[in-house]
Amino acid sequence: MTQHPISVLILDDDPQRHAAFVQNNPDCQITSVYTCQDAVAAVYDNHFDIICFDHDLGETPGGEYETSVPFARVVRQLIDDEAIVDTTIMLVHTSNPVGAQDIMSYFARTMNPTFKFPWAWTKPGLFKMIFQNSDE
Repeated sequence: MTQHPISVLILDDDPQRHAAFVQNNPDCQITSVYTCQDAVAAVYDNHFDIICFDHDLGETPGGEYETSVPFARVVRQLIDDEAIVDTTIMLVHTSNPVGAQDIMSYFARTMNPTFKFPWAWTKPGLFKMIFQNSDE
């Protein structure tokens, strides 16, 4: 079991979901990001025990529709380059089934535990439960 607070990166476009994740996981150190660009910056600057992905991130200021797929590609490359350790857990919390499968496909054939958990922000203590179960 970890001796430091579980560190979590959450990529999601909805501030209410971020607030629910924080409220339901008070013992975790949560970093909230809303865009792929911010997620990439965060993952390059920090180690996370869990990385959470929403799929549909909405419209960018430039009017383009953004998904978290580009961020999933970056994370996979960092795994391949051994810059992200194989104990880092990937949690896909989108309720978009096609988007979830697309994100999860980037972590196939890696050692990283990967879970699909739609509506994850509504589950109290989820991060601690997932982290403890992956240690066993």
